[in-house]
Amino acid sequence: MEEKTKIGKILPIVGYGSPILREVCIQVENKPEVQQLIDDMIVTLAQIPTGCGLASTQVNSNLALFLAVLDGKLTVHNNPVIKKHRGSQKSNEGCLSIPSVYEVVDRPDIVDIVSYDRNFKEQKMRLRNFNSCIALHENMHLNGILFTDLLTKVGREQVADKLSDIEKGIYKANYPMIYPDNL
Repeated sequence: MEEKTKIGKILPIVGYGSPILREVCIQVENKPEVQQLIDDMIVTLAQIPTGCGLASTQVNSNLALFLAVLDGKLTVHNNPVIKKHRGSQKSNEGCLSIPSVYEVVDRPDIVDIVSYDRNFKEQKMRLRNFNSCIALHENMHLNGILFTDLLTKVGREQVADKLSDIEKGIYKANYPMIYPDNL
């Protein structure tokens, strides 16, 4: 199911209901296998035009790292920590692991995040608006939390059938996916 390219391979996206999406990730160390995972994640995200972020759990890895496209630039976040958040905004969100489901959630408007870039150099960022939503969404993945967990009871009821279809592998996305029964 993996398609190789010159710098990395396209990895399948793990679908809703897969246990790894509920795991808390472990700290990342600067090792060759981590650099390869980053390459693979970059290639994977690049082949999904609607993707603006990708967490390691979404490609079946429990390492604490995510990619985010912030202001049109791809950024790598190893061992991210949200230091502070404030404000409030409504965010219409979706998730590559939960295709076809888009719902409005409440998110902080401003977030301060500390992480390590691809070269494991510390980076401190203050993100606003949609950029803060992307970082918070991806960082939640590293803690086993999905955006659907933020929905109201009514919101969860409205998407329950779609989530069930994704979990069963009935819904097919336009990118490679693996479902709980295939892991």
